[in-house]
Amino acid sequence: MNNRKSIVAILLAGGISDEFKTGDVPKQKALLPVGGQPIANYVIQALEESNVEKIFVIQDAGANLQETLINSSKCVFYSKDKYNNSYSLSMRFGLEKVAEYYGYPQINQKLIMTVPCDTPLVTRENFNHLIEKAIQHHADVTLTIIAEDLIKKRFPRIHIRSFYLDDYKDRYTLQMIGFTNGELILYKPYQEPGKSKVSFKGVDDERVTKLKETLDTVRDHRHHDFRLPRFTDKFAIRWLIRKEFIVYVVKFLFNLIVNRLTMAKVTEYFNGASQMNTAFIVSEEVEISADIDRPEDFPIVLGIPWDNRSIF
Repeated sequence: MNNRKSIVAILLAGGISDEFKTGDVPKQKALLPVGGQPIANYVIQALEESNVEKIFVIQDAGANLQETLINSSKCVFYSKDKYNNSYSLSMRFGLEKVAEYYGYPQINQKLIMTVPCDTPLVTRENFNHLIEKAIQHHADVTLTIIAEDLIKKRFPRIHIRSFYLDDYKDRYTLQMIGFTNGELILYKPYQEPGKSKVSFKGVDDERVTKLKETLDTVRDHRHHDFRLPRFTDKFAIRWLIRKEFIVYVVKFLFNLIVNRLTMAKVTEYFNGASQMNTAFIVSEEVEISADIDRPEDFPIVLGIPWDNRSIF
């Protein structure tokens, strides 16, 4: 009997960037022009050629990206009810649509890969390598990290947040591509209006809220230097202390500060904070780290200047 899970992708294609404007009009992030086509098309093409069976494109209300982006047989487009720039809320909305599309028990046989739309250098090989590693872990949630030295070798001017792993003797960066096991998802089709139809087995609502805040903080500050006050304020540390995990938290922070953090300890922290079985992919797919967030990222990642005259 073949128990291998099939792979579906959630492409987070929402968001308006004030950093990129044509005149006074902010641009849809997915429609940033790169090489004569929208930036999200490169990601969709790589996903379409990969081992992904379906691509759930999550867009803002009224964006109508299906009129501009590649619309292959693998793609299904869903619009959020209202605009929000939250990575975690968009991801949860995507998980809800995947669960709604497949239903139970089919959702249990899916491994769901969440992908940002702003990495134009990504390839099908990148995705397939990540997929094969994620399948091997059999975890609830699988996250991706890449050695900072590998990224800097390919993109010398890129600025990224990293942390030191003592057992690997290198600094690593957390990437925004991750995997969710379909068995973790509980779908509630008749939930009252305004509430998410998706929850997670064994994880209480308060913890989910804190995890959403943590994910958004990682996303928003991934190109910034690590600062302990921001970390303790925005991440789940203070909340964990209130939940009487203070000894555990102090040990984690101590190991982080003195560079004695190991992969086992990182996994222990994520498992404790999330109540999920978390695994990590140590990847060499540096293309997934080359996201375009600001005009200055164009020469850093692509070697070309940002041209604000182009629009889709």
